[in-house]
Amino acid sequence: GFCSDFSFAPDGSIDFKFHPEVSVAFTDAPFHQAASLEDGIEIRGEEYSQTDVLAAGTWTNKNIALLEPTSSCDDPPAGQQDEWAISVFKVTGTEACGEECVHFSGLVSGASDN
Repeated sequence: GFCSDFSFAPDGSIDFKFHPEVSVAFTDAPFHQAASLEDGIEIRGEEYSQTDVLAAGTWTNKNIALLEPTSSCDDPPAGQQDEWAISVFKVTGTEACGEECVHFSGLVSGASDN
């Protein structure tokens, strides 16, 4: 997916719209299980879209990592196209902002050097 309307404030607050394009996997601690979130995912016998799952209030106060590419497929040398900057933030709010859009807000709790 990709982010739009990204804002980061000096107090560490973060705000952006996430547009999922492909399935998204999250790890569920303490069992460290991942679930693939695809349109049509079934949870307890009911069908939900990625947007429904990502906009659910269950994400409030959870930590989520935002991965941002720092290289492209054109960057030499070969093998250097998989570099990412990581920002971890605690979710303070989520809401659907369209059929395939989720508005996230939160507070950054950690980040990689790049």
